[in-house]
Amino acid sequence: FLMLRKVTCKGCAECCLSLTSRNRFLIPITKEDAKMLRSNPIFQDRKKNHKVAIQKATFDPAYPYELVANGICPFLDRKEKICNIYEDRPSGCRSFLCYDASL
Repeated sequence: FLMLRKVTCKGCAECCLSLTSRNRFLIPITKEDAKMLRSNPIFQDRKKNHKVAIQKATFDPAYPYELVANGICPFLDRKEKICNIYEDRPSGCRSFLCYDASL
């Protein structure tokens, strides 16, 4: 039996890094998330440089789109370990739970 407890953000960026699998970042997003991201200048810059895209998803009607990128999240400032679009981050990022299993 594994005991977990929710932890306060430590600024480690593990949440952003853990959403990367096989060198591909993917997170389901809502229609509202997609609209908000498309109007964000940082998203526009990353999209222009082919670092991120929004594509249709089919697995969950609540999340009809996916934010995809090669590598880690394109909005993560690796040096500072902060989100460059924190105020406009998608609901999947907002609801990501970080737990400490070292009890």
